[in-house]
Amino acid sequence: IKECDWSSDVCSSDLSIPSMLDGSIQSVLKSSHDSWGEGSYKRKPAFVMCPPRYLSTAIPNNKFMKGEKIDVERAMRQYGRIKNLIMALGVKVLEVPPVKGAQDQHFVANLGLAADPFIFIANMKADGREIEEEPGRRFFEKMGYTVLQPPHDWEGEAETKLWKDKTYFGGYGKFSDWKAQEWIAKKAGIEIIPMKMISDDRS
Repeated sequence: IKECDWSSDVCSSDLSIPSMLDGSIQSVLKSSHDSWGEGSYKRKPAFVMCPPRYLSTAIPNNKFMKGEKIDVERAMRQYGRIKNLIMALGVKVLEVPPVKGAQDQHFVANLGLAADPFIFIANMKADGREIEEEPGRRFFEKMGYTVLQPPHDWEGEAETKLWKDKTYFGGYGKFSDWKAQEWIAKKAGIEIIPMKMISDDRS
């Protein structure tokens, strides 16, 4: 399943569909029969997604966004097709409600990270993205998760990638502070290997 170019009906072949449930967060999806205090979780295939209702390039946070025109209705149709395909494959879709003015909210990999037993919510530095934090917090708290937020700049699972077991690679530089990665590692009892981002594009 690939991420689509929102300005056309053509899907890119080299980008993964934006989702925070492609690996790490699956391990903390809790069965309705599990006890939170026992730390017993069942792995359930699922994607967190957000409809691109307010998709925009008004705030260009990388060079590829500058001057790009967006067809929101076409983006919504593409989103619907991808969502329906995922569900047809037996994968549950959990949707974060879109918020007016949150132009990048559909890139949910930036929203946070699941590291048993916590959901860590991003502390956005990029212009216009802080509006995504509180809706994300409410979304996961409503599901019964304990939500924490690092006191330093950090852009979620997009910057903290699971490698194996409790070992992650942690990007830092333009939009994330290494102090945030250290804070998360200490809280979650995981190891995060530092990787400095050297491209201004972050792409």
